[in-house]
Amino acid sequence: MGVYERKSKKHIFCLLIWIVLIMAGNDLYASDSLSDKSSTVRNCLRDEPILNAAGAPSADVLRGKENYLNIWGWGAYGITNDLTFIYDWLLVLAKIPAGFVRYKLPPHTEKFTYSLELFGVSLERFDDEVKALETEEFEAYQKGWQAWMHLNTTYRINSNLRMHVSAGSTFDTYQKYTPKENAKFSEEKIYEDYYSFDLAVGFDCLFKKNVRISANYIKGNQLFIYDQNPQKWAIQVGIQFAPFYHWQQGFFRNMRIELWGFYVNFPELEYEEAIPPLFPLISWQWQIK
Repeated sequence: MGVYERKSKKHIFCLLIWIVLIMAGNDLYASDSLSDKSSTVRNCLRDEPILNAAGAPSADVLRGKENYLNIWGWGAYGITNDLTFIYDWLLVLAKIPAGFVRYKLPPHTEKFTYSLELFGVSLERFDDEVKALETEEFEAYQKGWQAWMHLNTTYRINSNLRMHVSAGSTFDTYQKYTPKENAKFSEEKIYEDYYSFDLAVGFDCLFKKNVRISANYIKGNQLFIYDQNPQKWAIQVGIQFAPFYHWQQGFFRNMRIELWGFYVNFPELEYEEAIPPLFPLISWQWQIK
């Protein structure tokens, strides 16, 4: 993921407070009777949209008044049944506007779903470069603004297995990669006013009504892994659980835990990194009535 002060303890503390405030007084804390089978089914993975299966986009959108909150920085809200707003609350806390909208396109069929998403992040308020990313081998800096447009397609192979394809392009005004001592490239690499091709192909499979496994290949710019840095390709794997879907209390019933792992490669920087699918992505997904 990008940095932009993401490791700030102040932001993490603000997040914890914000989660409590958001949850208080709405359906996330609501208790449904276990005898109400419709409420139990509604909170299983089979019947809820997944915006980004293991970090790659699907064509799903949230239902109207549905909320999504990830503790690592992203949130979403279903404005209508066809339009979802997705935002980076960590960047917003850092006074950097960042987010995108995803609109479900007609026609809607049992097999195919289509959506269009438009993303934007602005660093115009900064006079100089902003450090967006740091690894053991290089640092990445940005200024100006970045935007992408993607067309997403989801194909339902059967009741448990789906395929996702996303294609589009990113435009970035300025990006600079600076090598560290142990980097495999020796000179700064600067990209100005450039376009990149973005592609993602993935699958998600429901093994039980509360366990989903996802895997994908991405090239270019997508959500989650080194976002806002298009000079890469990656393979991602995620195992998502709804461990407490049968509980009465909404806080636990709506909790989702995804064990996420990846391999990422920056060819022009001769840099690669991998982690096994053990990184916990904790989120909540719930609908306000």
